[in-house]
Amino acid sequence: MTPESKAEAALVAEALRPALEALGVEALEVVLIGPAGRRELHVGYRLRAGATTPRRELHDAASVRVPASVDYHSFRVCGLNELPLDDPELAAETSRALGGRRRAVIAIVGVAVLGAAIASPLLFGRGTLVARAGIRVAGGSSVASFAGGERLVLWATLDGSYRGSAGSKTLRKILPVHYEIDLRQNGKLLHHLAVDTQVRRPVQSLYCTIAPDCEVLLQDLPALPSGPIQLRATATPRADVTSVVDLSLNVRRPGFLH
Repeated sequence: MTPESKAEAALVAEALRPALEALGVEALEVVLIGPAGRRELHVGYRLRAGATTPRRELHDAASVRVPASVDYHSFRVCGLNELPLDDPELAAETSRALGGRRRAVIAIVGVAVLGAAIASPLLFGRGTLVARAGIRVAGGSSVASFAGGERLVLWATLDGSYRGSAGSKTLRKILPVHYEIDLRQNGKLLHHLAVDTQVRRPVQSLYCTIAPDCEVLLQDLPALPSGPIQLRATATPRADVTSVVDLSLNVRRPGFLH
């Protein structure tokens, strides 16, 4: 981790510690890795002897307490032994210590993962992330800036829970949220969008960890002129939403199928 990431990881750990310790966690470590716009937040834990708190309950307790100032793209709660290596020297030393057979297995797996990584953006990917408007509270607002002049699509990163029924297996996975969005350039309003997440679309693209923790394709953005664009969004969950973890909006270049 960079010094900045280490400081943010320490901030996250301090924010999460009281709630997780109350659920039986005796050891906690936070790792924040990856480039801007694609940073991964990993929360590692070890339970006290006799504690049986399910991982999903720890995930839910942790995800709502991450400080809003910490920017991340993905969030994961795992055992301490599952945390990714964030020290390059330690990773190199671990690699050197592996036996020949294990190295061969890892090489085979690595080739497979690399192939999947190359194929996935082409076949199933969401496209390159251009900007993110982070919203983590009901009724929250956020601003994102990016350059216009190209085709861009709008996605919502949704996580929370609700009591209602959507009428289809696909729509049931999507947290119902309404967005009011302004697209501006140099202070001038170019477009106003009113977008709902839980509606039927000709192409329903969503990528879920555990529904309704999903990123959902909303729509193409209108054609925008070249130059800096400001997106200002407000998120209003439907009345039957009972908890909110993430309501962020992502601006992406389209993937192969979008």
